Amino acid sequence: MNTLSETLRAVALLPLAAIVGACSQPGAPTVPTANLTVNVTGVPTTLVSVSGSGITPLAGDVTGSKTFSGLPRGAYTVTGADIAGYTTPAVRQADLSGGDAAVTLTYVKVDRAALTLSVKGVDRAPVLVTAGSTVLYGGDVTGDLVLNDLPRTSVTVTPQAVGGRLEPEPAVVDLTSGTGTATLTYLDAGIPGDHLQGTLQSWTGVSGKTISSPYSTTTVGTDGRFDLQLPPVMNAYDLNDLRYFGCGGLTVTDNVRYREFGPVYYVATDGSINYGLAVERPNDVTIKSGVGSETLTRIYADHPGTATGVTGCGPVRASVNLRLRTGWNVVRIHVDAVDADGNVTAVTYTTSPVVTASTFAFTKTSGSFNVGLDAPYGSLSVPAGGSTTVGATISTFNDFTGTVNVDYVDGLGQPVPGITVSPTSFEVKSDGTIAAASSEGKIGALGLRALGSTRTFTVSASADSARGIRYGTLRFRSGAATSTPSLTLNVQRSGFDLYFSGFYNGTGKLTIGPGESNQNTYAYVDAYDGFQGKVTLTLEGAPSGVSVSSPVVNVGNGSTSFYPTFNAALGTTPGSYAVKLVGTSGSVRAEVPFTLVVLAPTVTVSIAPKPVYQGETTKSVVTVASKYGFSGNVNLSAVELPAGVTLSGATTVAVPSNGEITVNLGISASVDATVGSTDVQLVGTATDVSVSANFTLVSRPRRLATRTTSVSKTLLDGDGNPWVFDPSNTGAFVKVVSGGSNLKVTVDAGYVDATTGGDGNIWYTSSTYVYSPTYAYVYTVVRIDRATGEKTIWNLPRSASAVQVDARGRVYYASGYSQAALYRYDTSTSSETSLVTLPSSYYGGPVKLGPDGNLYVVTSSYGSSGYTSTVTRVNGNTGVTTTATVPGMSNISSFLPGDGFVWVYGYTSAGARLAKYVLGAESANSYALPSAQTYSSYSVDDLLWDATGKIWTVSSSYALLFDPTAGTFKVVNAYEPERSFGGSFAAAAGTGLWYGWGSSDGAWLTKLVP
Repeated sequence: MNTLSETLRAVALLPLAAIVGACSQPGAPTVPTANLTVNVTGVPTTLVSVSGSGITPLAGDVTGSKTFSGLPRGAYTVTGADIAGYTTPAVRQADLSGGDAAVTLTYVKVDRAALTLSVKGVDRAPVLVTAGSTVLYGGDVTGDLVLNDLPRTSVTVTPQAVGGRLEPEPAVVDLTSGTGTATLTYLDAGIPGDHLQGTLQSWTGVSGKTISSPYSTTTVGTDGRFDLQLPPVMNAYDLNDLRYFGCGGLTVTDNVRYREFGPVYYVATDGSINYGLAVERPNDVTIKSGVGSETLTRIYADHPGTATGVTGCGPVRASVNLRLRTGWNVVRIHVDAVDADGNVTAVTYTTSPVVTASTFAFTKTSGSFNVGLDAPYGSLSVPAGGSTTVGATISTFNDFTGTVNVDYVDGLGQPVPGITVSPTSFEVKSDGTIAAASSEGKIGALGLRALGSTRTFTVSASADSARGIRYGTLRFRSGAATSTPSLTLNVQRSGFDLYFSGFYNGTGKLTIGPGESNQNTYAYVDAYDGFQGKVTLTLEGAPSGVSVSSPVVNVGNGSTSFYPTFNAALGTTPGSYAVKLVGTSGSVRAEVPFTLVVLAPTVTVSIAPKPVYQGETTKSVVTVASKYGFSGNVNLSAVELPAGVTLSGATTVAVPSNGEITVNLGISASVDATVGSTDVQLVGTATDVSVSANFTLVSRPRRLATRTTSVSKTLLDGDGNPWVFDPSNTGAFVKVVSGGSNLKVTVDAGYVDATTGGDGNIWYTSSTYVYSPTYAYVYTVVRIDRATGEKTIWNLPRSASAVQVDARGRVYYASGYSQAALYRYDTSTSSETSLVTLPSSYYGGPVKLGPDGNLYVVTSSYGSSGYTSTVTRVNGNTGVTTTATVPGMSNISSFLPGDGFVWVYGYTSAGARLAKYVLGAESANSYALPSAQTYSSYSVDDLLWDATGKIWTVSSSYALLFDPTAGTFKVVNAYEPERSFGGSFAAAAGTGLWYGWGSSDGAWLTKLVP
């Protein structure tokens, strides 16, 4: 069969004319053609085939690029030839249906390597070649074998096992240069690893004796030779364990499961006992001791693996280089170093490639024993006056025989009082078996064999043994041989402990007063070792008069909690006592010490304080009570009273024994006493007694009694005297005069509103319905003479609200509903003048007369753009108006006119604010109220001028004083729960502010002073 390259080259030999002639006939229609360009990269030249429907396949060498011309239009396949050492590009498709086309064939050079393998010592051997985890070859090698087409990298050559031969170490070969060689030499394995063959020397009478391993036995020949078959191992260990149990430092591959062969045992069959340490020596090593000597051991592996590194187990440092095969492996132990006593300190473990028959030398050794106790966690419980048993396994070594003595001792080797052990001695006899191990030193790999027996010992505690833990050892001794297994004893005694919660170790303190009981101490009885029954409580060391109630506690299994009640009789001597609460039940006793403090007789004082006003005395209830049997006089005084405040009345009280007395203590404030809240201490003193009670004393500004039951409005007349309106019945105005008789003016029914006129008198309006003969409302305005109280009445033509009166006695008022108007009524001529129609947004708010003689009205409306507020100034003589828009402020609740400007209080996007607007300029200065006052529940009810040009902002909850020049607020009066404000205020002469308020003992006036 021709190769692809041969086929392509055969096609290439056909004349192009023959190919073209085969595809055209004279007279046939012209077929459209196109050109196909083939590009080749990666190699200089290659053979390319072009095939498609309607043509005989074309082929030709392509160097760089070649164009196949005159091809019928259609689909074509382009194929590149195979070139050794290069990848063959994929077959390409070219579509010439639409005209010329081009394709590219790319070759990539493949860089590979060759490995030559050789085996010696055997005719054929299985070999595994790997690169990392990738297997490149796995199979037999006979003589020499060359592996081609391998990657240029480092590979590992691992020889596999061949029966009867010892396989060589794996080889690592570097193929980056393109070639490499590995020679594998198999050696004679000598004695099979599963046999132990040797000769017993340095011993007489060995013929016919039995020699054994832990798995099988054999008989020694007359020449001292033996052949011991080693069986497979069922129970193996993880070689990795050596890294975790005191032997760290090894690097283990393949996680081999292993079992060491261990010692050889030599047993006499005629009943006589031969003993010693058996050492297997390789025959190619001169017998000697110390550094340079060698012994052998055998290790069984369940599959191949390695263990390398340096490890240390106890005093011996071991260098390990083991390459284990499946089955038994012979390991050489080479002594590298010994200490001054001849003990081995460093050894090297290596697998032995060749093993011949070995020599065993025996030396005599002393017998010994070891004892292991069958006690969980190394502890036992034993009752006082009783005993318990413990099992023990006695392991003997090297034909130990003798008498073993037993006792229980502490950590210093001293007998523990009250603890005995039986039997105190026992005999140990050998079973005729000895252990063999290295005589060259303490090589732990060979170990010792322990022959065991079991015994039971009785441990007893004397009846007077104290309850608790004993830490010690059960000591076994026979001559120089000793074994001391640890044994912790818990001596149990049925009983109980008594505790106070929080009163441990006698550091607690219990306080009680004469005539009292204390049941606040939580206590419990902690029963142990099966105790149940009644525990009787008593006190020791307590003074006469002190006892404990409910002295019997019924205790069940475990802990029983209770609250002991301590009592102190009246007359018990005060002092501090060292006391014990003692619990007894038969011969069992428990106690808990504590300090008992008996308090001395004393009193308590308490006060229900009331506020005190400047110039007044208030009565506050004071209670003085006897405590712990006190009786006698107690003097009352106060500490830290504010300036101008003193105590008065009953400051000395006689207190009966076991009783109390209540007095009204007077607290007086002078007219200039300090106003505010003060922390005060009320002190009660007597002989050897001083007690106190803290309270807050509230002192308030001077107040005037209005002699009314309530107040709903406060005004000032032109003389600076305050007037209050009492809404009781039809209502009345009362002029409040300090130290004199109040002037009271009764108001007719229908009272509407009141104001202080510009003439200094009190003016008010009323509305009364008259049934006959007009059946209509009659509206009046009334002037009260501030000196005499005489009333002058005028009938108004219409309803009136928001009344203002100027100095000439002219009355201004708003009237109307859907469209209100502002009117002026001249009392001297009894005539009315309509001044101006108010804006449609006016809903009956206040109209205020400014200091410039003009009237001011503030209105608000809500539209698509939000709230719009407007200030309107009205000339009281002409009715001419001037308006100004208040930007960005809504819910204007109060305003205060000045001379050409107005202050308003309302809400903006920044919160509650006070703002000044100048008419005509429409400018504003805006100020935020103190933050604690900006909530809607603290809205301002009114704004008032004082005599210094400052503004009082007042409501039913508080008063603030605003300085327009500095733009600052001062809180003058805060809300107090027992005070009910009148709701309207008036500025007093000077800088103060009068306000009226009601309480449970009547209505009052108080003047605020900043």
